[in-house]
Amino acid sequence: MHFLPLTSENGRRKSSITNRKQGAIKRQLSAQMHRREKVLTRCKKFLHLTNTTVVIKGCCTDINSMSHRTLAE
Repeated sequence: MHFLPLTSENGRRKSSITNRKQGAIKRQLSAQMHRREKVLTRCKKFLHLTNTTVVIKGCCTDINSMSHRTLAE
């Protein structure tokens, strides 16, 4: 993102806050991606063991809810 040069002290403070927020969101997203990968590997293990669609559905809803959360933010 490109910020316009801000002259007022208040404005400068605001931009630093948004930068911090962006960093936090990036960290959250990477954490969620890591979690999602874990869930996927768990799905694959379950698939290997049971071969039922019910378990896969449970995993997939978990993944979907996570992706919706990332979109909301």
